[in-house]
Amino acid sequence: MHSRRGIFFNDFRLKYSLRHELNDPFEILPSNEAFAENFLKVGYFKYGKTKEDILKNMDSPDSSYIPSKHKDYAFDRYGIISFSETYDNLLMWAHYADEHKGMIIGFRSDCTELNTKYNKTWDSKIGKLIRVNYRKYREREFNKHGSIDETFFIKSDDWLYEKEHRIILDIEDADYILAKKETKDTIISMNSDICNWKEIVINDEHFYRLDSAKKLSGTLHKHEGIMYFITMSPESIDSVFLGARMDKLEKDKIIELIHKNENMKNCKIYNSVISNCRFELNFLEVK
Repeated sequence: MHSRRGIFFNDFRLKYSLRHELNDPFEILPSNEAFAENFLKVGYFKYGKTKEDILKNMDSPDSSYIPSKHKDYAFDRYGIISFSETYDNLLMWAHYADEHKGMIIGFRSDCTELNTKYNKTWDSKIGKLIRVNYRKYREREFNKHGSIDETFFIKSDDWLYEKEHRIILDIEDADYILAKKETKDTIISMNSDICNWKEIVINDEHFYRLDSAKKLSGTLHKHEGIMYFITMSPESIDSVFLGARMDKLEKDKIIELIHKNENMKNCKIYNSVISNCRFELNFLEVK
């Protein structure tokens, strides 16, 4: 992530992203074949009454259908936090860690937040760290509405280098929600019961905060422009890798915050150093 002046080590919040926020437009997007079968299953005949007709009409240049814009409660009420098995991949540092000016945070894979805290009785795939599968073809079917299926864990094998594991979280799992004024006002206009917003300022920007999303997924999933967060325990962090290009003052601030936190006494800190000979990073532990 970006270093952001070490803000993470004050609140330990991780943002989870809904599908419209993800950088890969194929995320959580089954094939048209899957949509066609689902339309027949639920009796939605706008594009035809046979699978062949539906596929033909969906694929037509004149069709108004855009699969990525398809609104579905099963897809839109869940968010993703992505993790990687690797801390030394140069592409990952360049793409996700602010071009080596940011940092990598290593979490314990057995911590409760990634295994049991957000489990749901109705679906074993929610709230559990699961490895992503990489392949050439998109999912050809998806399960009943409201359930998590393989669509959430499939990506093109072009992304194989990420070695991704992800946790799927319900909107209602959020213990911290941020929205801009326009989004907040729109939500209130549609549901006046959601009124406990608190105005806050972050990095000179004004936001509105909710401290819980319990029983609100039916309303909130319809709105883009909302940021959802869960809070990790400091004990869940076992390592921090500081980027080779990170500003020294930023590094010093982060190291200070970690050393001051009694609950992070087992966390190891490493400086990333560019190798003199190879296209790789070396990691030196900070004492």
